[in-house]
Amino acid sequence: MFLKILAIANPDPREGGGAYRTLITLKRFSQKNIEIYLVDLSPNQDFLSYNLDLSNIHILGSVNLIRNYSRRINILRKSLRSIDLMIRRSNIVPRKLLDEIMKLRGRIDLVLSFHESLEALTLAHEFSEILRVPKAAILRLPPFYGDDVRRRNILYSADIFYKSLYGGVYGSIIAQGYNFLKRLIWQRNKSLTKKYDLLISVSKSIPQEMNVSWNNIISMDPGTGIDKNDYAIISRVLREDIRRDNIILYASRSEPEKGVVEAIQIFKKLLGDYRDFRLYITSHVKDSIRSRIEIYARRLGLEKKIVFTGYLNRYELFKLMRRSRSLIYPSHEDSYSTTVLESLYLKLPVVGYEIPALKINFVEKGVKGIYLAKEYDIDTAHKILLNIISQEIDTEPPKTIFLEDIIDEQIMILRSFIRK
Repeated sequence: MFLKILAIANPDPREGGGAYRTLITLKRFSQKNIEIYLVDLSPNQDFLSYNLDLSNIHILGSVNLIRNYSRRINILRKSLRSIDLMIRRSNIVPRKLLDEIMKLRGRIDLVLSFHESLEALTLAHEFSEILRVPKAAILRLPPFYGDDVRRRNILYSADIFYKSLYGGVYGSIIAQGYNFLKRLIWQRNKSLTKKYDLLISVSKSIPQEMNVSWNNIISMDPGTGIDKNDYAIISRVLREDIRRDNIILYASRSEPEKGVVEAIQIFKKLLGDYRDFRLYITSHVKDSIRSRIEIYARRLGLEKKIVFTGYLNRYELFKLMRRSRSLIYPSHEDSYSTTVLESLYLKLPVVGYEIPALKINFVEKGVKGIYLAKEYDIDTAHKILLNIISQEIDTEPPKTIFLEDIIDEQIMILRSFIRK
């Protein structure tokens, strides 16, 4: 059965783990008799430099709805409920792209959002209405949260982040605006996802976090795995003679919800016991955020103790994981964390927070090498980290399941849905 899908996706690996898995998924889809018409959400199409076989992938154009929308109106004053109308009423979606999409009428089986962001969900919803075909989404994170405690904890991460990096009063104002917008997005996402014909969740924790039991959700368990190429690189790194160094690793985006400020606070406490450690921050960090982190680090007396690596290719990243003593992963939002999975494969113990994603996908499955503290409990996280450094910790990842096999299962779900 040959499928034709209009895909809304950001496949640029520099944007994080979800975007990297999206790139792998698009490649796998194109190899499995699926013709893809791509609306690209990445900033500058860097994914084209990865020498992929694009024979079944047609790039229609690119758009950044939220960025362009915010240029035209003040989001903090006006509701996002009318954001879908902006697709038709302004030049947010380029006319050339809309013309290309209109040509697909009668030729497309499904519109598929590869993300749970408001931007992707809105575009997929509107394009499905234009093309009069079903719409589906792959949920890599909860699009909204149904539990009051979880919502408060996630919103509090913005207070910690902006007050620490921008100062008390100014940071508080920024955090209030950020959280106001986030609440609106959660509200809009809940309204949107109800209208979807199919939602594929990559973790059982996602519907639990949403606190819904909708008939349109299919939960995969597991919903992600190790890419075969990554597995080969990991195996190679494990065979190499790489010694542990006095490095603590933070390998997530430098955003409020990922807990970068809390990682620095935990690391600061560790230096009271071990002065010769350094904290490595990987992935791309915006210059404005990096300068704020550096100023914050100086206030804490951490000059020359924090190293920004920038974006690393997979081999360099895995070598750094192998050199490190522990991964600090104080994330408040997650599903099935590939970063945690890769760390465990590389025998790198993990310190994280007690959020449903990590408990359900790792701790409750008896995985060794991951230790959790309650959210914002810096003291306990420090004690766990200290214990990891002071002794040899066994790690044992979950049973190996390749990402390609997970994607094949997603394809089966989509084919079964279309046949109904």
